[in-house]
Amino acid sequence: MKAIRKKRTRRTIAFIFMAIVVLTLFAVSTIYNPDEIIASIGRRNGYIIAFVVAFFAGFSAFTVVSFYSLLIAGVAAGLNPVLLALVTGISLSLGDMFLFHFGRSGRDLIRGKLDKRIKQLANYFRKHNLERRIPLISYVYLSFIPMPNDWLLIFLASLKYPQTRLNLVILLGDLTHVSILVFLASKGIMVFS
Repeated sequence: MKAIRKKRTRRTIAFIFMAIVVLTLFAVSTIYNPDEIIASIGRRNGYIIAFVVAFFAGFSAFTVVSFYSLLIAGVAAGLNPVLLALVTGISLSLGDMFLFHFGRSGRDLIRGKLDKRIKQLANYFRKHNLERRIPLISYVYLSFIPMPNDWLLIFLASLKYPQTRLNLVILLGDLTHVSILVFLASKGIMVFS
């Protein structure tokens, strides 16, 4: 009993620490304007800033706005669109994988009625063989729907969907999404300039 309590305390502390880190980085990414950052740091460092901002882009609706602004500002500032899409797509994927892992850790802390309802939902997915459709639905959501990725990832994490099955889907979906955005931004800038 004491070992279980100790393990639960360690998980709670780790969860709180990760929540503080995520909230701090979220605050920093929403305070600073991406246009100002690129102008002050130059093109070479623009990829580094794009990498950092992209990592937090899928965490919420607020960070995704700064990410889209950064992509447009980066293309307008003359950053290579292919390299920008590759760098930000990989970083966005890493952030989403971290968020999924964070959600899985948080899921272990849920108890009571909510835990029971989540288990019922997971059993519904298994019973109706919906788990096999999760990769395709996730790819479409991550690639083509301009909504924060946290909703989907936290939902799948609460169902305890295996992260190993989702990592490739996250990578391909985020690379597709960012490539479409960079392509549209570069074409839009060409039309309006």
